[in-house]
Amino acid sequence: MPEDRLMIFIDGSNLDGGASGLGKQVDCIKLVKVLSEGRKLKRAYYYGSIHPNPNNDEAIAASVNKKWGFYHMLEHQGLKTRIIPRRKRTSEFTCEGCKHVTTIILRVHYLNLSAAAAASVSRMRAIMAASIGIVPDPHMG
Repeated sequence: MPEDRLMIFIDGSNLDGGASGLGKQVDCIKLVKVLSEGRKLKRAYYYGSIHPNPNNDEAIAASVNKKWGFYHMLEHQGLKTRIIPRRKRTSEFTCEGCKHVTTIILRVHYLNLSAAAAASVSRMRAIMAASIGIVPDPHMG
């Protein structure tokens, strides 16, 4: 019988943004353990970002240093990290009739996207809720 192997890819920026919108933090180590339960975890990746600091602002520097500490802790716990500079992603659309330009800022809410894509929506919500320490809303399906 073939081995049930698993690789996990965590979009840290969207995961953190979604959790902070709920006033919570995600325990990524616990999340990986829950997701890999009963399977052989091949590898887990955490993709994160660092806020650019072109003006050497002390508050931003302190935040960046704290983030680096978090990323090193994840590495120490066995996750592979991939860190890139943060940037805002935008798209511009021009109306052919009036030539008005509209700028759209692209953003994906990780918690909603992962739940919608999961084979079991209620299981994914329960896993995410457990990893950030909240009780799932039974009315959410």
